[in-house]
Amino acid sequence: MLLRKLDRPSLSLTGESTVTPVDTDEDNDYDELQVDIGIYVLEEGTYLFTATLDDQCGTEIQILTGEQTFSEGIDLVDGVFSQNVELVFDGQ
Repeated sequence: MLLRKLDRPSLSLTGESTVTPVDTDEDNDYDELQVDIGIYVLEEGTYLFTATLDDQCGTEIQILTGEQTFSEGIDLVDGVFSQNVELVFDGQ
């Protein structure tokens, strides 16, 4: 085992993220909130995640859980992180 794996978690956030409201049925009301979170992967593997969407008062709106497989490192495509977790919260 490498010493660097003892010093840091296997997966960490890069600090890069985007939040995009999506109108899936073109009625000028947002139906989903898409959140992309950049990650750095120290150890390749399949990871489980849980994400919570809260309103401005801290009240829980929705919880998402899932799993995703990642390769080691940070992949950049045109300066954009291509390894990310994509979360889509239902706007209903």
